[in-house]
Amino acid sequence: SGEAPDLQGQLIEILDRSSRMVAAQLEAQNINCQLDREQRKDQVSSLLGVLGKVADALYRIADKM
Repeated sequence: SGEAPDLQGQLIEILDRSSRMVAAQLEAQNINCQLDREQRKDQVSSLLGVLGKVADALYRIADKM
């Protein structure tokens, strides 16, 4: 019966370790998602800037016609 508490302790340790690993993995995924969102936001912002310049250039060309 001395083995049962020891086994229980090992199981608790394994569960604790695995839950911390899962938490760390979720945190890493969360950070990656946040970085993806920021990168997409930057790309959209850059694209809108380019489209604005193109529209401005087209307006000036049309104005000269």
